[in-house]
Amino acid sequence: MSSVNANRKAMDDCSRFSHSMASLVDGELDPGHAMDVESHVSACSGCAEQVELARATRVSLKRTCALRAPDALRARLCGTMSRERENAAEISAAQASISPKLIRLRYAMGLAAAAGVVFAMAMSRHKSPTAANDELPIIAANVPGPSTFDVLDDLVSLHANPLPPETTNPEVLQNWDPFVGVPVRRPMLQPFGARFNGARVFAIPAGDRRAAMLQYTVHGGHRVTVYVFNPRTVPVEAMRLDRRLVGQSSVYVGNRGGYSVAAAKHRGVGYAIASDLDTDESAQMVLAAVNQ
Repeated sequence: MSSVNANRKAMDDCSRFSHSMASLVDGELDPGHAMDVESHVSACSGCAEQVELARATRVSLKRTCALRAPDALRARLCGTMSRERENAAEISAAQASISPKLIRLRYAMGLAAAAGVVFAMAMSRHKSPTAANDELPIIAANVPGPSTFDVLDDLVSLHANPLPPETTNPEVLQNWDPFVGVPVRRPMLQPFGARFNGARVFAIPAGDRRAAMLQYTVHGGHRVTVYVFNPRTVPVEAMRLDRRLVGQSSVYVGNRGGYSVAAAKHRGVGYAIASDLDTDESAQMVLAAVNQ
């Protein structure tokens, strides 16, 4: 029986770290998370083979794919990275209350997102070569805008495979306002017997956008992740959820990847909840968050 439990734990660990393998190879993980993944890889031959295969694939691509990103795209990426540096300088006053690791992670993820666009463009050109004067329309078609990008998969993935919290002190959350662009406060969620476990800031792909991720445990030991974001840059209407009217409030609900998701906005602040609860409970919980 002990060997069965050990095998089951090993499979759970592999499943938990599988989504981080590519990020580890690309150097996109923050130091703490990278150490956790590397520790697992060093003890798991199967995952170690995946990492080696990923590294070999990237080396092979670098040797065979000599395409250069168009100058217009390179200029856009350089401008994005320059704005990241300017934003970091403007909020230097808030950095004293936020751990240095968070600042490094924010900047690294911005660079990683830019690099990902270049890589995707090169791969697209490698598969379907086009004339040089067709390059700009292809870029515009493949880069989703802030109003249409579906973030549901990312929110559900972060809930299913949670990163360790950056802080467990709710008093620090207000210092994240400049990062997220809206007031970040801890929803108490008392009617649900919620216990606050910690929080962190993360970058939303396909744009210069960030959100706060607050982790809770509610009645029955269920994990609940509350996301706080700017609804002007991440519209709840674009999340491909069903609109439901609860009293006088609009709530957007649905299911994705075996989890329920509910989202709403109030006074310029957006909230979303991912959990394994049913959609009705998730809807009630997100309403409690926006109305308190």
